[in-house]
Amino acid sequence: MKTGRTAHDLGKIFRIHGQEYEYTHTMFSEQRKALRAIASCRTSRLGGHRFKCSKCSYEDISYNSCRNSNCPKCQGINRREWVRKRIEELLPVPYFHLIFTISDFFNNLHHSYYKELYNAVFSASSGALLHFFKKLGGVPAITSIAHSWGQNMCIHPHVHMLVTGGCLSFDRSEWIRTGNNYLFNVEKLSAEFKKRFLREIEKRIPELVIPESIKEKEWVVFCKKPFAGAETVVKYLGRYVNRSAIANSRIIDFSNGEVTFEYKNYKKCDKDNIPETAEMTIPASEFIRRFMQHIAPSNFRRVRFYGITAGREYKAKLKAAKELTLLENFTLQEPDIPAGIPDREPDHLCPQCESGTMEIIETLLAHGPPFITFFNERNRDGYTA
Repeated sequence: MKTGRTAHDLGKIFRIHGQEYEYTHTMFSEQRKALRAIASCRTSRLGGHRFKCSKCSYEDISYNSCRNSNCPKCQGINRREWVRKRIEELLPVPYFHLIFTISDFFNNLHHSYYKELYNAVFSASSGALLHFFKKLGGVPAITSIAHSWGQNMCIHPHVHMLVTGGCLSFDRSEWIRTGNNYLFNVEKLSAEFKKRFLREIEKRIPELVIPESIKEKEWVVFCKKPFAGAETVVKYLGRYVNRSAIANSRIIDFSNGEVTFEYKNYKKCDKDNIPETAEMTIPASEFIRRFMQHIAPSNFRRVRFYGITAGREYKAKLKAAKELTLLENFTLQEPDIPAGIPDREPDHLCPQCESGTMEIIETLLAHGPPFITFFNERNRDGYTA
């Protein structure tokens, strides 16, 4: 039966090395909660259901998921639920993908001034964009998503943005286009972003001394051409929302206390600018440390909205924008997204006879707290009996 599991996963690494990591590293509550939840995910510790085939009597067990926002096993469900809510907000216009990245000099602030750093990036990037749209005479729809990691899970603060190729006029009587293949001058947008970020970070962290070389260096905002159709926009949104620092599919080996994973090496690209796929092997403790440093503090919003989809009047603004853009003969293609996304469908086909359906015959109660102490001697689901 297909369970969606890979040969190696984060939970297995946490179950074997999590206890030692807790003893030897300082962790705040959200990190400790994430480590223990991911270790428990889809194990008997969280309970589950026993299934039986309606024809051949084949039986199988499916354990519950932890639903922690940092768990790579659970993000597919959360992501699709989030995307469904965003479908109603989509406008039938071109969308641009922008990435705002800051200088490496500020990476260390991630550990000691997490909220101040990312709030500054949010404020500067959204402020720079809204500044340019204001010159056009309106406000766009902006979805902004903060990420703190690169492919090797080291600190790399940046913000992904999806922005409409146009804006709603301030009096809500007109939709103003920016062009199908052009948003704004990237150099001017980058300069505005840098100016605003430096001002924000100095205001939030007055004791920070920024070298003149950092202030003089040019920053570049990445801006990708617009997507074709709302379906592509929705799928792209899903790639960056509810995402963990690493997916289980990238973990290719876990043995002898070391973890090997794949990553894209952007320093080595082919003639089409496609990065080389490489492998990295590091101790399990270092792997856990890299993952844990990307757990956000409590009450921090990694996804934020600006312009049309923000504020108390967002419904009225969205309605006006939809009416105006639909009049311009744009084509809105509804994406094909399932109506329900349970952890596991109760009526899936039996993997043995392939004709009967698997039906729930028993609910298995959790036999331990969701956040547990780890054991090195494990049974099939990762824990001692």
